Amino acid sequence: CIDDAKDTDLFVIATTNDTRYMPPSLLRPGRFDYVIYLQPPIGENAENIVSYYLRDKDLAEDVLISDIVKAMPKVSCATLETVMNLAALNSVYQGHEHIQKEDITEALLQVVYKLQKTDKETDSTELQKIAVHEAAHAVVGEVVIGGMVNGCATYAQNEEEFLDEVTKTLAGRAGVSLIYGVMDIQASADIEQADKLMDIWQCHFAGGGFVGIESGDNRMSEQRLSYNEAIKSAKLEELYRRAYKILHDNRDFLLAVQKELLEHETLLNSDLAKIRESCI
Repeated sequence: CIDDAKDTDLFVIATTNDTRYMPPSLLRPGRFDYVIYLQPPIGENAENIVSYYLRDKDLAEDVLISDIVKAMPKVSCATLETVMNLAALNSVYQGHEHIQKEDITEALLQVVYKLQKTDKETDSTELQKIAVHEAAHAVVGEVVIGGMVNGCATYAQNEEEFLDEVTKTLAGRAGVSLIYGVMDIQASADIEQADKLMDIWQCHFAGGGFVGIESGDNRMSEQRLSYNEAIKSAKLEELYRRAYKILHDNRDFLLAVQKELLEHETLLNSDLAKIRESCI
């Protein structure tokens, strides 16, 4: 059909989420001449989009657009719109005169993080450890990434940003170890995620040297596999110690965030900034 339209005034535009699975014949010159990659909105662009979706909604004074954007970086416009609409529904359901921060937080948890509040009771000691675990992620994110609590290593612009995200991933375990001196059994998912990120680091950044890069057919000798595992383990240890030191140096900040989490359950970036300022 594209070939049939060559001599007409027809302009063809197509969209796809992944060009890797498209027939090469479609991508050659003469078919689709230009491929434009669009990334999810960030920063000021994301704030403008959120503001647009909130233009007809009545917000409480303590709701900050920057908080909303930083709580869900690198998400699609559709996700931004869904969160805002759900926040408005939450506000009506709770009988609020304005859309409150808690309405938006609940929408964020449900849509972006796939979490919902539960009535299940948890032992108070265990709750404190969970709060420290989550506080540690937030504190390291605030210190090394500068206010981006929930970043994404796969969108990192360089190796430094990537390793910052891995450091934050390991922070939960480091925080529980620092404050309670015990192994954090809640950290298994974090450790698994950090391990996967290290595989990306070795392949995309040649972090372990060029000898550690996978061959085209994804086959590796036992010697190279052993080398890769040794390099990865050493780097994970280094980043874990970095997370531990950051938390050790910011212990008051960590404990203050833990206290606020136990009281309010969820904190946004502006909340963290205020807590950090109070600890200086």
